[in-house]
Amino acid sequence: MLKSNFIILIITFIILQVSYVVAEEKFLSLKKNKVNVRYGPSFDSPVKYIYKKINLPIMQIDEKENFRRIIDYKKNILQEEQHEFGTRGLVQSDDLRCKLISCLVRRM
Repeated sequence: MLKSNFIILIITFIILQVSYVVAEEKFLSLKKNKVNVRYGPSFDSPVKYIYKKINLPIMQIDEKENFRRIIDYKKNILQEEQHEFGTRGLVQSDDLRCKLISCLVRRM
């Protein structure tokens, strides 16, 4: 009895960890025409840059309160913080939607 409860507990823990990892990185798009990308997860944090394109595809890599850390698909060389996918920043979760938007990117 104790052994079966322990196995159920381990399986539950593994399922929760896998679902957490899967939920962390996902592709989203911008909901509004003007979206502020900030340095920190609050409205008091300074604006790093502004997106001015609705439905722009981005990738969410982390969550902090009601803000999401995102990466865009372009490699902006003007920003100091780079990732394999593009430039990073924090966006309010209300400015994002789960609708998948496709884009073609030509590699040189």
